[in-house]
Order: sequence, then structure tokens, then C-alpha cells
Amino acid sequence: MDQVSFVFLVSLAAVLMLPLPPAFAARIPIFCAPDTSCTVENVTATENDSFQLIGSILQAYSVAFVNCRLYSLPQIPRAGRVSANNSDLVRLYPSTFVNVENLDVSYNRLEEFSPNVTERPEELRQLALQGNVALTNFTFLRSLTRLNTLNMAEMNLEGFDFDLLSSMSRLSNLNMSHSNINELPANISKPKGNVIDLSRNAITRVVSHTFDCYRDYIYGNECKIDLSNNKITIIEKKAFKGTSKINLQNNNIITIESNAFKENTEVNLQNNNISIIVKDAFKKVYYVNLQNNNISTIKKDAFNEVSNVNLKNNNISDGIHPNAFKGVTELILSNNDLSNFEFLQQLKSLRTLNLSYVPYFSRCTDSCNVFGTLRNLEILDLSNNEITELPVGIFSGLVSLKALNLRHNSISHIEYGTFITPNAGKNWRSRERCRIPEVDLSYNRINALDFSLFRSGCVIERLLLHGNGIQWVPDDLLQFGLSTIGLQNTQVTCANLIKLLLKDIYVVNDHDDIPVFNKPNVYGIGCVNREIR
Repeated sequence: MDQVSFVFLVSLAAVLMLPLPPAFAARIPIFCAPDTSCTVENVTATENDSFQLIGSILQAYSVAFVNCRLYSLPQIPRAGRVSANNSDLVRLYPSTFVNVENLDVSYNRLEEFSPNVTERPEELRQLALQGNVALTNFTFLRSLTRLNTLNMAEMNLEGFDFDLLSSMSRLSNLNMSHSNINELPANISKPKGNVIDLSRNAITRVVSHTFDCYRDYIYGNECKIDLSNNKITIIEKKAFKGTSKINLQNNNIITIESNAFKENTEVNLQNNNISIIVKDAFKKVYYVNLQNNNISTIKKDAFNEVSNVNLKNNNISDGIHPNAFKGVTELILSNNDLSNFEFLQQLKSLRTLNLSYVPYFSRCTDSCNVFGTLRNLEILDLSNNEITELPVGIFSGLVSLKALNLRHNSISHIEYGTFITPNAGKNWRSRERCRIPEVDLSYNRINALDFSLFRSGCVIERLLLHGNGIQWVPDDLLQFGLSTIGLQNTQVTCANLIKLLLKDIYVVNDHDDIPVFNKPNVYGIGCVNREIR
């Protein structure tokens, strides 16, 4: 017999969903193309109807219901993967499945989910319930002991009993975002790696030991917790331990207790209302993002063995304790009205420092010993500070400096000896004493520059002068140690650029600019088409 035309009929008694009088019941045919995967389309069935399974659906491993309107699902004994989202489902009855492993019933109208919906609940690995706002009884979750992915986003989970998840030792991906959760118990996450999305709820605090989670080194999983866009005001001590990535942005956090964060990879706390960072608030954390808060005070050892700290856009003036940072290698303090820099002298491991948009430097014109001897500092950003003068000696202690960003200031003159950082124990007159690979003076007010000043200090290999009013550059820059120069958006002539190139000087575009080809240019670098004086 041809397998395509072979018809399996399931008896009415076996598939009848509810014992209703025959006069009110219809037998709905369910069939699909003969394949291991099948799609059931455009079927409508009420609670009074039963199902007649026809053909290959009885053998299919994967079954998808598309554009259907079903009160419940038929019994699909062999299906391992079932998708029935947006199907108006109201109830899932016992023994609907036998060996289902992946079940998607999201965005339905479920009111009942039988604890015995599958005869082998331990086989279920992935369950999507997202968008079923009418479902309130979740006792069926206790039997799903081997579930690894559970999506309960966009539901009504106010007062949800998290103990229902305690038997799921393999749960690695949990989504409960946008579900009206207002309270979290302790010990939500398990020792294995987890991804837990609790964003866009109404949670007000994170209690001690809520997330104790360490990386699963066997499978490489990491704990990632998303609590963004809640109403959290306080993070209690020992709330997060071992968690890899924590997203707490866009809350109303005011208080972070001591030891709240320990042994984490990344903590995002931007856009909150934090004003004080207490001792040991962050301990053994790689990266902490605290930009856009109201921080004014940072206590001793607030950042204990923390590598990268972002404090951009806060209210910090002189409230940083000299020993606030321990082990920091990258520090962003841009857009703060800093007036006390004593803490910098303790940052012996600091390699990157961002002090852009700090008004202090516009007033620092004479003696300005801010940086002291940050001997390991490699990158310094002083852009957008309205600096008019660079005091001689301001960079003298930065013996490891590799990149100096002075873009978007008001500098018009540079004094001899400005870029000198003598190395102790070496002949300070030696041209080998120091070398700064890049100095960026773009978009200042430099109309003329005496390039011989670059023989009075460190060797600068790459000098960026984009966006200045400079009109002429000597073509023998190599004698001053310069090998690369940036002259985009200046008044330098095209002939001048050609002569630089002929002298093996590398002329570069600004990183923010598109090469210019619709006006006079040299290899895409705009220039003025007139003779050199």
C-alpha cells in the first residue's frame, strides 16, 4: 500500500478532549505531508471538538502548528519537537506527549498546563511559555527535572514560587523578563553556568546570596544575570558572588553594601542614583561601569582588586579617598568636576586614564603636577577640556606614555620641553631616553608650529594635527623624529603634502573622516590648491 495514501484513524475515545455530547462535538482532521517534520496549517478546533490524526503526523518527530486556532492540542505520541505558538491554546491535557524534548506554546491563552502533559517529563529540555499571562498554576514545573531552557517572559509572575525551580539542576537559561516579579529569594542560581533574564520587572532589592554562581569549567558556561530596568534601590552584601556578567542599569539603586560584588567579570550599574561607594563594594571584579550616577564620595578600598572602572558623568570633585582603588589598570573619570588628584599617586598599575571633559585642566596653566610619576601609564585622554596652555613638565613623570589625546581643546602654542619624560638612571640628554608613539593635537587652534620643539623632548612618531589652521609643514620631518602626520581639514597645500610623501612621511586621514575625492586632495586627504610660499 502506498505510504502517502495510508490513513491512520485514531478512535474518538482515545482523542476526545472532554466528554461532551456527540451533538456538540466535531472530529477535526489533522494531517501533514509525509516527512519526519510536518506543518499543520489553518486548523480550527473548539473545546468540544476531538481530533482525527491522519497520515504522517503520527510518525513525525517535529510538528509545527501554523495559523491555527486550537483550544488544546491533539495527542502526538512520537513528537519530540512541537511548536504551537500563537494558537489560542487554553488547556494542555495529560498524555498529550510522550517523549517531547522541545515544546513552544508561547503567546497563547493558557489557563491550565497539566503536570502530566508528557508521560516522560524528564525528557523535556526546552520549554517556551512566554506571553501566557493567564497561566497562574506552575506546579507542573517540579517534574521537569532535566529542563535546561525555560522562557517565562511577558507573563504574570507576581508572587512566583522560585522553589519550583529547585529540582532543575540542569537549568542554564531562564527568561522571566517583563513578568511583574517584585521579590527575589536567596540562592536563585545554581553552581553551574546560568543565563538569567529578570529585566523589566518590579524588583526593589537584591538580598544576600541571591546569585552565588561560578563558571562551569567543563562546559565553559558563565553566569550572566540581567536585572536592568527594575526598581531596585539596594544591593545587599554578598548578593553577587562568582557571577560573570551582571546588568543592573536603569534602576534606582541608592545603596551598595560592602562585599556586594565579589569575583565577577563585568558589572554594569550605569544610570542609577548611587552617591557613595563604600569599602569593598567591589572585590576581585574585572570591569565596573558606574557612569551616569550621582557619585560624589568613594571610600578607601572601594574598588579592591578591580581592573577597569568607568565613573563617567558623576558628581566627583574631591571625594575620592587616596586609597580608593587597588589594582586598577584602566580608569575613566571623564565629565567630572575633579579638583583633587591625590589618589592618582597611588595607582601604580594604571595603564589607561581618561580625564576628558574635566574643567580643572582649563584652569591648569602654570604649575600643574597632576600626574606625578604614573610610571606605567600608557594612554592618557585629556580631550575636550578647553585647555589653552600645556604647562612644561606636566607629563614629565609619564615614562611609559604611548598615546596622548589632546583633541578638541584650545591650544595655540606649545613650549619647548613640553613632551619630555626623562628616565631615571639614563642619560637624560640621550635621544633614546623616551619615545611617545602618538600625540593627537587635532581640532585645537594651532595656526603655526615650530617643529624644532620636537627635538627638545621625547621622540614623537605620530603627530595628528587634523582640524587646525596650520598652513605649512616642513618636508624634512624625519629629522625631528616624526614619521607619520595627520593633516585632514587643515590649510596645508596639496604641493606640501606631495613633498611630505616624497620624503617618506606617512600622511594619514582622521579616523572620523571619510576620504575626500570631490575636491582637491592627495590620496583622499583634502588640501589647498595653491603654491607653497
